[in-house]
Amino acid sequence: MYRLAATALLATVLVGAIPPPAAAERPSREARSGFQGGARSVPELLEQFLLALREKDRAALRKLRITETEYRRVILPGSVRPGEAPRNMAPDAVTFLWSSLDVKSGHRERALLAALGGRRLAVRDVSFARGEREYAGYKAYSQLELKLAADGGDEQTLELGSIAEVGGRLKFISYARE
Repeated sequence: MYRLAATALLATVLVGAIPPPAAAERPSREARSGFQGGARSVPELLEQFLLALREKDRAALRKLRITETEYRRVILPGSVRPGEAPRNMAPDAVTFLWSSLDVKSGHRERALLAALGGRRLAVRDVSFARGEREYAGYKAYSQLELKLAADGGDEQTLELGSIAEVGGRLKFISYARE
């Protein structure tokens, strides 16, 4: 009897009587293949970051950070231990969390451009105050600390948020500390 029911269900799906999942239910391209854009390594991401600052290019700086879709489809549901079920939250909570992250990071982008825009900076040291951690959906490099040298020789430490790696691509989750 179970075999008959399963066969009937399969036949119904194959002939299209049951519609395919809605776009919101299907895994996004990011979830299937990793991030779009970003970098292939932490050094490459930092090189792109410093170039965006030097060129005072806010759009380039923004492209190095996760998108709302990447947050909703990859980061938030994948922020559980490997092997655990994806996190499922109410849509209003997800909207609030994304908005908060995006606004804080946007403010930090503007502050970084105001303070460091147009300067030639070189990375002297990279560390992550909270280290590296594997999640079900991504690998996180938490609380970036950069020691930078400016073209004039002065050094400074820059504290940033975290970086995520998905499908061999890396992007900032946020420029602001969480």
